[in-house]
Amino acid sequence: MKKNKIPYIVHQFLPKSDIILTKELEGGIINQTFLIRIKANPCKQFILQQINHSVFPDVPALMSNLKIITEHLHKASAQNKQSSFLQTFLYYQTIEGAYYYQHSDDTYWRLSDFIAHEDIVNPKNLKLANEAGKLFAYFIGQLTDVDLKKINEIIPGFHDSEKYFKLFIKAVKKDKTERLNSTKEIYEEFIKFKYLIEDFIEIKKNKNIPVRLVHNDTKIDNILFDSEGHAVSVIDLDTCMPGYLMSDFGDAIRSLSNTCREDEKDVNKVSFDFKLYESFAKGFLKNVESFILPQEKENLAFFALLITYEQALRFYTDYLSGDIYYHIDYPEHNLQRTRVQLKLLNEMNSHFKAMEKLIKEF
Repeated sequence: MKKNKIPYIVHQFLPKSDIILTKELEGGIINQTFLIRIKANPCKQFILQQINHSVFPDVPALMSNLKIITEHLHKASAQNKQSSFLQTFLYYQTIEGAYYYQHSDDTYWRLSDFIAHEDIVNPKNLKLANEAGKLFAYFIGQLTDVDLKKINEIIPGFHDSEKYFKLFIKAVKKDKTERLNSTKEIYEEFIKFKYLIEDFIEIKKNKNIPVRLVHNDTKIDNILFDSEGHAVSVIDLDTCMPGYLMSDFGDAIRSLSNTCREDEKDVNKVSFDFKLYESFAKGFLKNVESFILPQEKENLAFFALLITYEQALRFYTDYLSGDIYYHIDYPEHNLQRTRVQLKLLNEMNSHFKAMEKLIKEF
């Protein structure tokens, strides 16, 4: 990327700014992100992002969502005594009044506030897990009165496990890569846990379980912490869409409780950390108790298994289909990711009664 392009784009949002630093930030896998510092007294910092147009083809709809959500959170924080608990950021308009800028090379950009935070080397510890649970729950609570009719479904069926199971079956029938025969034991594992999809279908039929505005990508990496380990902000709001509160809980547990990397080559090292589950669950339950419904609460532990199964389905389906979605570093990368998720799922399943008991007794 040409470096002189960045100042030009920044000036579409901040036309009179005197830029003194542009630094690309690593870690994100979807959008390209830059820290921008401009001359002021004191200096001001912003986040400039190139929006991944392949993942988010409808940029106006995406930014409409983000405008509604961030402005709602900002207003709620200003009125709330706990405003320091959930620090919010806003997106800036271009000189033409839009919340994104389309460059001549057909790239899309947005600018937002920067929130000061500490870079955490290992976020998987009990204190940070508890803090993350509290903040994700508080975040959902702050969005309960947003009109869902105004929110666009940016990625349809993002956590529809039934949809992913159907895609899995379709890939099995096609098996165009001829990889099924050599991984029959993996296929049998998915059939063993098929009851999770059957139970999910029944849950979807339950009209008493509300569809809420939720984050949908509740990795602990999407929480910012301060130097004392307190959770201060929720980021990466692109996937904020209508969904289930239980999905946010389940996805957080899936990503947090795994003792290893998502592509660990030695699956014997993969285990489910119940202590991390307990710490996150207690933080989460503390901040949803004022609005969570009994039928949501009783399904929290189940969704930890379901979302783990869903992610395993996605990795294996991609493997059978020729690795067309996820980036791979070696031919069996998606297969190894599948094995890790299935090992985690089995570990969770062995703790399931204890997981449910903890939720019920809170």
